[in-house]
Amino acid sequence: MDINKIFNLFDENNDLKDEDIQVINLYEQPLFWVGMFEKLIRNNGIFKKQLSSFLQEYDPEYSNEVMKETGDHLVFNRAWIFIKQINLEEELHQTAIKARAKHPYLSSALEKALEHFIMIEEYEKCAHLKKIQEFIKTNLEA
Repeated sequence: MDINKIFNLFDENNDLKDEDIQVINLYEQPLFWVGMFEKLIRNNGIFKKQLSSFLQEYDPEYSNEVMKETGDHLVFNRAWIFIKQINLEEELHQTAIKARAKHPYLSSALEKALEHFIMIEEYEKCAHLKKIQEFIKTNLEA
């Protein structure tokens, strides 16, 4: 790391060219996708409590059961948007899975997502999640 390049970024007369500056979009990184998948599912209970509290204030006669289903539907489908982008054929994606799988949260999130998608019979999603589980089992438990 060249400290002069860092300080030159703030100088109007810097000699850096556009090709010298690389911007990484975190939203396009596999580690971000895996982390967001995990975080959404881990926080599902909190989200449903907040949704329930909001709906109770708005409509005291709302159905708590409908709210639970709606909350699960929102959270698991949003989490799916992130994890479906993982392609285990790509090394960077494998590295992201390995990094997050060192903690039990990813395995737990995968299990909860599998249970949800099995219950609503979305087996294509289950197949993708199962591949990730198998990858973890093969590469981290060996």
